[in-house]
Amino acid sequence: MNEFMEISEDERVRLRLHFGVAYIETLLQTSVDKAMKDSIDALFASVVLGSWTAFECLAADLWSIGVDHGPKEVAARLAISNQLQKHDENITAKTVHTTENDPRFQYGSWLLEVGKVSFQKLELIKLYYSIAFGEEYKKLFTDTADGYIGALSCVRNALIHRSGIADKKFVERAQQFPELRIIKAGDLVLLDGEFVKKLRSAAAEVGWELISRMDALLSAPGQA
Repeated sequence: MNEFMEISEDERVRLRLHFGVAYIETLLQTSVDKAMKDSIDALFASVVLGSWTAFECLAADLWSIGVDHGPKEVAARLAISNQLQKHDENITAKTVHTTENDPRFQYGSWLLEVGKVSFQKLELIKLYYSIAFGEEYKKLFTDTADGYIGALSCVRNALIHRSGIADKKFVERAQQFPELRIIKAGDLVLLDGEFVKKLRSAAAEVGWELISRMDALLSAPGQA
């Protein structure tokens, strides 16, 4: 260990990749070390779930900011929409005044707070972005990163709701992604490093595109 720590950081990285990663891959290719396989599966699942959670939170926050501070037509489109959800049943006419956000000045944040909008599903994210900011936003989610945000959503749902087992809905949604196309209902969704990296990158790329668009919207002349 002392000898290892005395060499340069670049050389340490090279050795980790050459010996460390290769050793792990060798163990994974054998049936000897089940614990190693379980650990890597758990790591891959954690990356998928963490990537989706980060994307979901970012999408909700950006949407709220865009509605709160964007042009008045953004809030107006939401106000006349019939596609908002039923508000949280715990919020009544007597208690609604206790909400943290003021709908007069923070309409987007208020809608999110009372449950009139939700960003827990990709289809809902697409819906509420398109209502507030225009139909072209639906294209953003399908074009950016080759639409692999949809694959991330599919895999995340399988992991969360069915312990990684594909169902008929998964199979239908997965047909556009080569890595998932061969999976049948009832199969375990197996992950590998390259695919997980692709899913994580999709969350980052779509998130960055949303940030860029919200920045452009709020930086336009006449915006506060």
